[in-house]
Amino acid sequence: MKLTNKFALALGAASLLALGSNQASAAFSSGPYDYKATSLPNTYYNIMIDGQGRHELAGKIVMTAQAPNGGISGLSKFNTVCADINNSIGGGTHEFNLVTFAGEAGLNPAWGTGAGAATAAIYNANFLFQKYSVLGTTDWGALQLAVWDALYNTDATGNVTGTRFQVLDPISTTVNTYLASLPVNGAGPYTGYMLKPTQSWVQELLVPVPEPTTVIAGALLLLPFGASTLRMMRKNRTA
Repeated sequence: MKLTNKFALALGAASLLALGSNQASAAFSSGPYDYKATSLPNTYYNIMIDGQGRHELAGKIVMTAQAPNGGISGLSKFNTVCADINNSIGGGTHEFNLVTFAGEAGLNPAWGTGAGAATAAIYNANFLFQKYSVLGTTDWGALQLAVWDALYNTDATGNVTGTRFQVLDPISTTVNTYLASLPVNGAGPYTGYMLKPTQSWVQELLVPVPEPTTVIAGALLLLPFGASTLRMMRKNRTA
């Protein structure tokens, strides 16, 4: 069959997009999944949440997949922070579903400051998690505190202007450094994912899964192979 260059390029692009879509669908099966916290933070920090002073644990949580449902493909064990300061992640194995941020508002307490702020809040929190959780120099206590700050102090414009959550210890300097990396007017919108528990008293968890842009970037790596295919087609046509 004879193909023009434009048609071949269009076909290759469509194939790449289809591949990216299939990869995204495979990577983001909704579950359910079973995980247990196999390592919990052991450092307390002085904070304020909605006018209440607290002595709160904050830091890295290590989640490990458990039977019967197992974990997300490629995430049998991962490091995370939580998205609900008033809930708990201890006490054995918990069941979760993998959900997008759309329509989520936080379990306990609700995210954001003011009407319409919840989605902007989780965009900011996840941005911080994805940015700093992969760095070997990250202070995980500061990262958890920064995530809570973004969750409870982000307004509807995406800016962190609220005072619902405050850090009262010197670690606030590092927390503010992390928060300063947020884009003006917020990190969203984008499609993000988190683990939402089937029990309302368990904490929601951020997960280190690739965003759709990562899938597209991976697909773009195949473009040189598409160009090679075009060269072979030209040679066959002129032979």
